[in-house]
Amino acid sequence: MNEGLDGVVAAETVLSHSDAARARLWVRGRTLESAVHDLGYEGTVALLWDGFAHDGLGGADIAALLGAARERAFAAVEDWLPLAAKRPPAEAVRICLAALPDDAAPDDIAGALCVGVAAILRQQRGLAPVPPDPAATTAGDLLAMTHGAAPDPRAAKALDTYFTVAAENGLGTSSFTA
Repeated sequence: MNEGLDGVVAAETVLSHSDAARARLWVRGRTLESAVHDLGYEGTVALLWDGFAHDGLGGADIAALLGAARERAFAAVEDWLPLAAKRPPAEAVRICLAALPDDAAPDDIAGALCVGVAAILRQQRGLAPVPPDPAATTAGDLLAMTHGAAPDPRAAKALDTYFTVAAENGLGTSSFTA
């Protein structure tokens, strides 16, 4: 007798495939390792968003969209950051996201999270927010905005790897500390 949910299909998706027996995970036909190594976060987001949030965009296109979204988010940081003062980080992030319009595009949500987390962490240390660099990777820019200096390339690569895996798993990018 089978116990549990072995063999029960709960959902079907075009986004990923998991082979637990071989400990392999694919993202739209690519192994997760390949996505991390060859595509990085922005390229993986392009794969995941294709046909859903955007059509036919590559990693460079997503990087440009996310860079522009971080700039827009930074322009609005003073609208919500004072309200987030002295709040726990998770609550402060909710305040950041609540400042977005109800019909915010996915790239604007991701940009707001990146800028918001960095601004909140700096605010907790009594420091002013640092403007984004739209040409930087999401991971590198988050680290730079958080620490006020160019990140160590190894740290930026490690955070990019984390973001890539988190994006595939459907996790938000607000569950980390930089």
